[in-house]
Amino acid sequence: MKISAVAILTLLAATTHHARALPPSFVGSDNFNAASLNTTNWTPLTLQGTASFSQTGDGVVRYNATTNGLVSDAAALLWNSGPAPFAGDWSMQLDVANLRTIGTGQYFNVGIGVRQTSNLNNGFSVRLDATDGTPQSIGWESDKESGGNTTMDRVNTAVTAGSVLLTWTAATHTLTAAFDANGPTGGYVWTGFSTLDPTQAGTWNMLSSDSFAVVITGSSNNANVVPGDGVTGDNFSITNSAAVISSTVPEPGACLLLLCGAMSFAGARVRRR
Repeated sequence: MKISAVAILTLLAATTHHARALPPSFVGSDNFNAASLNTTNWTPLTLQGTASFSQTGDGVVRYNATTNGLVSDAAALLWNSGPAPFAGDWSMQLDVANLRTIGTGQYFNVGIGVRQTSNLNNGFSVRLDATDGTPQSIGWESDKESGGNTTMDRVNTAVTAGSVLLTWTAATHTLTAAFDANGPTGGYVWTGFSTLDPTQAGTWNMLSSDSFAVVITGSSNNANVVPGDGVTGDNFSITNSAAVISSTVPEPGACLLLLCGAMSFAGARVRRR
């Protein structure tokens, strides 16, 4: 897969600079009930192919893509209320669904992520992903991107809808990816499965003067994803407190996948059958 890193980084840098000029509070929410995407809240970005997000006033934002062959598509929504800080705790979450039937050689996903504002090649994301693997599966997936290399953690489940979380604990410099397989039903109970300390050498080498650009992400491969397919997000929120992680799943070394080259922050990647 070939991605124009220069184009991606130029566009995101421009929109991130614009976000810094807005009111300083990064907290907020969006239930996607408006008739169209709220461009005060979001800057839509097509990162590869034809991918985009759409909204029609029924309470969800939909990932869409039209592709041929083995083309990968990726899109994102950049949160305009400013980057999340290094110095303070925060949490962001999204209800997600991934209802489309998996076809041969396909994957598609939707979730949330952050990018290091001083080096947009570095990112961390969590999503609900459907993939044609061995066997086909639905799973909670995270990407830790550092300097163009990506490490992937995955926990397979039987559910096609739930919620994803990214939370930052400033005191320990820890990003944690988590999921709730029941979504908002009965209240959110988070299971952590992937962590990153971006200050460590060999990761982002992040400094206290830096911050996190906030995004909703989606990507797909060899898949026409239309609004009726149900690859959606809902009830986005970001707060200035760390979330409580009720349980954890060990980060499985067998699920690590290293990828080289500049990667899109939507988590698009190459899969080899």
